[in-house]
Amino acid sequence: MGEEYWGNGFASEAVKALLKLAFTEKQYHKLFARCFQTNPASEKVLQKIGMEKEGVLKEHVKKEDRFEDLVYYGVINRNG
Repeated sequence: MGEEYWGNGFASEAVKALLKLAFTEKQYHKLFARCFQTNPASEKVLQKIGMEKEGVLKEHVKKEDRFEDLVYYGVINRNG
């Protein structure tokens, strides 16, 4: 998503719609997502939709010239 659209709630809205589709139509039990620990905006989106932090993989991905930690989030379908 382009920077000019950041902070408008579009990412949260899109992820909420995907979550609803996955749990109601696809009947998934659990969804997970991951993001770089250096990206607090992505973490905020995941938290807003009810995902909980499940763990951090230290220096798991090499990005450009450094290794980045990956933060894993998950949510379980309690209605299904």
